[in-house]
Amino acid sequence: MATVKQKVEIDLYVDPKPLTKEEIKSISDFIKSDKKKLSSQKRQRS
Repeated sequence: MATVKQKVEIDLYVDPKPLTKEEIKSISDFIKSDKKKLSSQKRQRS
């Protein structure tokens, strides 16, 4: 006898609000550092 899967309905509400300059800078800095870290890891493997 198989189990019956029921659909789970999930509602996601997002309140769009603009980012502050500080938030934009912190996100940008994180992306830059992450790219730098990944590129250095790739070079070490080669």
